[in-house]
Amino acid sequence: MNNSLEAQPNREAGGSIFAVIVAVLGLAFFINGHSFMYSQTRQHDFSLSGSESAQSVSEGSALRKVTYLSLGLFGGLLLLRQLGRPFTFSDPLAYAMLAYWAFCCASVIWSTQPSLTLRRVIVLSCCIAALFGCVRQLRRDQIVWLALICSFSFSIAGLLAELALGNFQPWSSGYRFSGTVHPNSQGQLCALACIAAYTLARVANRGRFLLYGIAATSLLLLILTGSRTACIALIVGVGAIYLPSARREKMALASAVAPAIICTAAFIAAVLGYDVERSLTNTITLGRNSNFGTLSGRLPLWSDLIPQIVERPGFGQGYLSFWTAERIASISERFRWTVPDAHNEYIDSLLNLGVFGAGLLALVVFGGLWRAYGAYLKTAEPMYGFFAAQIAMGLFGGCFESGFAQPLALSPFITALGVAFVACRLPAELARKTAREAVPFTRRSLQRA
Repeated sequence: MNNSLEAQPNREAGGSIFAVIVAVLGLAFFINGHSFMYSQTRQHDFSLSGSESAQSVSEGSALRKVTYLSLGLFGGLLLLRQLGRPFTFSDPLAYAMLAYWAFCCASVIWSTQPSLTLRRVIVLSCCIAALFGCVRQLRRDQIVWLALICSFSFSIAGLLAELALGNFQPWSSGYRFSGTVHPNSQGQLCALACIAAYTLARVANRGRFLLYGIAATSLLLLILTGSRTACIALIVGVGAIYLPSARREKMALASAVAPAIICTAAFIAAVLGYDVERSLTNTITLGRNSNFGTLSGRLPLWSDLIPQIVERPGFGQGYLSFWTAERIASISERFRWTVPDAHNEYIDSLLNLGVFGAGLLALVVFGGLWRAYGAYLKTAEPMYGFFAAQIAMGLFGGCFESGFAQPLALSPFITALGVAFVACRLPAELARKTAREAVPFTRRSLQRA
């Protein structure tokens, strides 16, 4: 791939160090977030009980602590490695990222749970060290390959585990593919693998059909997870990559023909006696119709949590300190389902960091999206499109799930990698451009990129 846009000499990771980075990160995130307990369940109830979730918060895991500390040490080594790409924090977006991290660290001072906040800040710092170490060592395409290899490997490991235990039963009522994590988290991994494979296939000279096959397999597994948020987020991500390069004639034709085909199919199905409305509802909800009107219980939860933001509106309760063991147990008992977080990143950010911290986070995320998408429109390089798509997927997913803004698992880590890359490694001439200054591009220019 042509890297002429980057003026510095090519000093990123070669094949050996890239393999080490993939192995270390993959192992660390698998140990910290995955368990074969999910593959063994037959009752399709994948959540810990309220008491179990509260106990995990209060006690933590010694293995997880060692793993995160090792990840931070590894990140430090990557930052010190002489062959890495030198970068300086001279970009406003990079300053915003540092400011957000500093605010999280400072929240120990006013936290309602100082010890809990301190532990969480140490974990965050370890992940950020690994994050910027990877940014210093990896090329754009290597970041996408990192996302694909790890996410698809996790999904396949979960699939093999369910097959070995005889629990892969997509024909059973209520089945959701989980593998080694909760189905919602598995949906995020499948969506990540799908968008990464699709991105790489667009520029591949060899193995394009294999990459499209991986994308199709990931899409099928994503549907089997029953995660509606991840499915819609994937549509958002693919649209963010594909629409700017699509010809207007094709888009206009598709906009006119698709509704006609859908209406015709619905009419024929109704004539043949099918319950179109029920079938459509099952399709939209992926067969999960219960509590659909309350977004699976989220709306009552949000109504209960929003008033608590005003208790400490400016600075919040402290970084990731709102959900204490006592609060998890109490709220889970009141709502009669396990509530380990707000299932909404924006509410959780306001609860933990208040308006100031959430504002810094919004500046980082939306700034990264603007910068990545502007670079994609300017250069037509799908790797920048991948960064923009992943951030857009996270922004949508944050409306219904928590965690995308904290790089403590693979999917949010890749999202943060994209933001950090455009903050610290984007060529100066692209950093000064905006989406309004973008130039149109063609398929030929896409191939040259």
